[in-house]
Amino acid sequence: MGVAGVGVSLMVIMNDVVERMGLPYFPLLGSACLIIGLLLTVLVAAMGELSKLTCRQSKWVVIRSTCGVMTFVLNLVAVRAGAPMGDVSALQSISVVVAALLGTAALGEPLRALHIGAVVASFLGAVIVSKPLALLGIEPSPHGQPWLGYALALAAGVTAGSTFIAARKAQGISPLVLTACVGLLEGSALWVLHLLKVGHDPSLRLADRPGDVVGIILALTLTVGVGSGALSAGAQLCPAAVSSTIYTSVTMASNFAAQALLQQEFPDAMSLVGAGMLLLGVALMAV
Repeated sequence: MGVAGVGVSLMVIMNDVVERMGLPYFPLLGSACLIIGLLLTVLVAAMGELSKLTCRQSKWVVIRSTCGVMTFVLNLVAVRAGAPMGDVSALQSISVVVAALLGTAALGEPLRALHIGAVVASFLGAVIVSKPLALLGIEPSPHGQPWLGYALALAAGVTAGSTFIAARKAQGISPLVLTACVGLLEGSALWVLHLLKVGHDPSLRLADRPGDVVGIILALTLTVGVGSGALSAGAQLCPAAVSSTIYTSVTMASNFAAQALLQQEFPDAMSLVGAGMLLLGVALMAV
């Protein structure tokens, strides 16, 4: 799950890097996802894994893939809507709470008093990160308040928690099958977003810098394959609360670091306090 957290964070971070180059990110990442999806589909078909799927297993493959795709797309769009990368990953950490509650309801995993404390800490942390006084107009915000980005980040937390539950229900299914389905759905979704002109208009077309385009797609294909594959395998092997705990901690640290290094935007005191509360909730959930 740690590898998965790094891989997914890199995919979000590359959004900023490619945008600085003046190239459209969604079709590049979408192409990489489709390449992984198609290659793995051919592989699992040749291995006979697709023919082994029952109707029930096919259902969980689709649910897990859809939740995963929604999580990643909501993350990207939240950043495009102006929310800092660190704040997005911090708010998404409510996935720990969602995974724990759904794990208890759907999988019978135990929920103790400490877990209730984790729910409270995560809720307070999310409120602090979103800077409610600025959102309500009581306190001015120098750069404006990306309330839509924060709302999308919270929605990504809900779908991320659901992803871990669906992965646990997909026991006995090859992680390659799950990764193939995620790649195909994610690639299609990103191309749709590009055609709908969601986000910033690039200053360059893909044909203007073919060498860079090929290099970026190859790098993203490797990142997508490792990140998505690790997420599919790790989420099946670990309890839902543990999976979301490790994944959340790694992505939060990676995104805050990228926010500081790439965007020269250091988290303010409110974001750090809120992130600390969210990490407290993560830690309590892991006990």
